[in-house]
Parts: sequence; structure tokens; C-alpha cells
Amino acid sequence: MILSIVLFLIKASLIIIGVWLFVRLILGRDTKFRRKRIIINSGIAIAFLLPMLTAGTSVHSTATQSETTDPTITIPAISIPIYMTSRDEPQISATSPDFVTIGLVCYATIAGLLIMRLFIRILSVAVLSHRCLKEISGSTTIFRIADSDSGPFSFFSRVYAGERTVLSPEMLRHEEAHITQWHSADIVVSELLTAILWLNPIAWLLRREIRDNLEFLADEASIESSDPISYQYSLLNSCLSSPEATLCTNFNVSSIKKRIRMINRISTTSHGRWIYLIAALLLIIAVAVGCAAPKEENSSHAEIITATDETTPSPESIGSVEEAESGPIQSAVSESSLKVTETMLINEDMAPSFPGGISVFLQYLGEYLEYPQSAIDDKVSGTVIVSFVVTPDGSVKDVHVIDSVRKDLDDAAIAVIKKSPKWKPAPSGKDSEPLNIPIKFRLPKQ
Repeated sequence: MILSIVLFLIKASLIIIGVWLFVRLILGRDTKFRRKRIIINSGIAIAFLLPMLTAGTSVHSTATQSETTDPTITIPAISIPIYMTSRDEPQISATSPDFVTIGLVCYATIAGLLIMRLFIRILSVAVLSHRCLKEISGSTTIFRIADSDSGPFSFFSRVYAGERTVLSPEMLRHEEAHITQWHSADIVVSELLTAILWLNPIAWLLRREIRDNLEFLADEASIESSDPISYQYSLLNSCLSSPEATLCTNFNVSSIKKRIRMINRISTTSHGRWIYLIAALLLIIAVAVGCAAPKEENSSHAEIITATDETTPSPESIGSVEEAESGPIQSAVSESSLKVTETMLINEDMAPSFPGGISVFLQYLGEYLEYPQSAIDDKVSGTVIVSFVVTPDGSVKDVHVIDSVRKDLDDAAIAVIKKSPKWKPAPSGKDSEPLNIPIKFRLPKQ
């Protein structure tokens, strides 16, 4: 799960970088602002949807590849250390911190705070509407902010302006263009983009491109029904307005100099076919990036499930060999390893499963597996690999050792497998393929 989230963020960031490069290098001087808006929004949608859609394909591909390999199933190695059993002293298992998980939690926390800030700002604009005086100007309702001379801004279907602000027809047409073209939706999407990919600086640059392009669209709609010169004077006069509302589309949200330069720029000739051809090529590259799955190394003995965990118990919880007695031994397998292994086992449709999952099976081994006293006395340790088959009724058979250490350790490993509770049989209704369990007997270091 953690790896899937990390891969999703990486793939989405790479696609966003590609979208920004395309907008800057190919569409940088293009005056076809509607086309630019479509390409940007499509790129953002692809960046978030494609990695999610291809995640399931990667899992299915991996499972299909596994079916063609050697059918032997290897369950994680069970490390059996010697513990001092004392009622007065609690047993402590040492586990190393998972820095990937910690980093992902920190990343998600910051992203959550940014998303929360966005919703608070949206709520504040909604609350502001109830404190304003309504003024009707033609077909537009203007919400006047009391005791304010702030410049006009819009959010979805509403135009806001200070009570003392004089609205020119050009200003009003500009805000009406934002409303009719639903520019506020693009603003919210850009805010969500930077909240989710806040660590990617290109996401913030693309957010700036989105805002600038929306202002160019509104300027373009405004000068269609007014004198371009008088409209540019209105832009210059708006420089004296109060600070902009960063969530909303407003009259002075982007650089006035850049907007005036774009108004006076001669309209670019239409190269729509070439633009869309390049966009299609970039889409193919994005699909390739989104479908890319980690390459697995081939081995001579391919395994459907492989996982090994070696956890060294803490010195406080380990006793000397002389103090240890023959009896139930606890497994030192970390909780994180159990979770990963359980998920892998569930994904394999053709394999039998233990009731409660692989973690319950590991707990059973840790509780009932006994370290022979003779091996303790002789200070013998090692890994015994036991193989067995699960029958259609869930019982185990053909229990035997395929990698021996010595007879007493082999017998202990075989005995605990034979006493195993019934498994959930394979869906095929036949005997399962052999399951191999590496059980590691380990003495404490002296």
C-alpha cells in the first residue's frame, strides 16, 4: 500500500512536469487561451487518473506472471530466538523505525493541512456573502463589502467589491467573463493540485500558469465589446486596489505588465493540428510512465510469495542459554512484515490460506514451536525448511524437511506443522502445491 502511494505521487509529479514543460515551451507565446486551458486541465486529469487506473493493471500483470513460474510457495522465515520467560519482566521486541512510513505520514499531514486551508478559505467566502449588501447591475448581482474599497473579484457565480469601489463597465465585464466561463473551478483544481503535490515545485508553477491564462481569457472577452486602450487604462488604475484575494479570480490577480503585453500581442496563427499532435505524443509518453511497473529480477527458483524477516530481540528480553527451558517460544517477526505478507498471500488466488491470515499462522508457530533442550545444550542453531501440502479438507499432509539442520530441530519443526489447525483449501478443490516454510532457530549471542 505504501509503495503504491509513493509510486502514484512520483508518476503524477512526472506527468505534471511534462504538462508544464509543454505549456511553457510549446504554448508559451500562443494566444489561443481556450486551447491552452483545455490542454492544462486534461493534463491534470491524466496526471491523477492514469496512475490510479494502471495500478490495478500492474497487480494483475504480476499475478499472471507468477502463474507461469515454479508453483512452490515460500512462506516467510520464522526466526525463533530464546526468550527468558519471566512474569515480572515484560518481553520487548526491538523493531527498527520505518522511515518510509514516517515520511509518508508527514507528507500526508502537510497535504491534509493545505486541503483544510482551501476549504476554510472557500467557507470564508461563503460567509462573506451573508455580510454584504446586494447590488443589481444588469444581469449581475454584486456583493458589496461594507466599509471597504477593495477591488472587484469573483468566485463562481458571485462578484464581490468594496462598498466604496467604483466599478467601470470594463471591470464588470471582466468579472462576468470569469463567471460565465467557470474560472473558479480551475482555481479550486489548481489549489488541490498544489495541496496534493506540494513537494513538487513545478506544481506551483503550473498553478501560476493556470491563473495567468484565466486572466488572459477574461481580458480577451472584455476587449471584444470595449476599447482596448480604455481597458488597459482600467488595468493600470486597478494597480492601486487593495491586496488580491488569492483564492478568487479578481481584476488584478496577475502581473499587469504581462496582461497588457498579451492584449497588444498579435494573435498567433492557428497551428491546431501540430499542437494536438504534440499533445497526443505527450499523452502516449504519459501512458507509458503511468503503466510502468517495477522490473522484477528472474531467478532459477521463482516463488509466488517470498518474504524474510530477521529481527534481533532486545537484550532486556533475552536470557542466557542456561536459564532457558524447553517450552513455547515466541516468534520475533515484526508486525509490518506480517501485514505485507498477508496482503501478498490474499492476492494469490490459487494458494491456500490460513484462517485469520498469515499473521495468525505466524502467531501459532511462535506459540507452539518448541526449541529442543538438546539443541540448546549443544548450542545448535540454524534454519529448517519444512514442506507440506494442504488437502481439500484443509488438513496438512506430506510434511517433510527439505533443508535439514539436525534431527531434533527437524523433528520440532515437523511436529508443529503436523499439529497445525486446518487451513482454508485452495479454490481448485485439489491438493495444493507444496508450501515451504523456513523456520530459523537462533540462540542469543553470548
